[in-house]
Amino acid sequence: MKNWSIISDVVLSLFANGLLTGDQLYSKFRNTEHGGAVRNLLREKRVDGARRLAKMALRRRKLTTTI
Repeated sequence: MKNWSIISDVVLSLFANGLLTGDQLYSKFRNTEHGGAVRNLLREKRVDGARRLAKMALRRRKLTTTI
């Protein structure tokens, strides 16, 4: 289980909808305390799996996945 609360709703929505690449998502967290968690997520699930999880996280937050 991943903790998506470290990522803001706006960034999460942009990533889930394909408006941010995996590299762009990671660059937002590079050199922060959460950079490792984001990097591991992308390594373990790859970008498509991470996007699917991001959409699930948005649904759980009761936010739309489209902009």
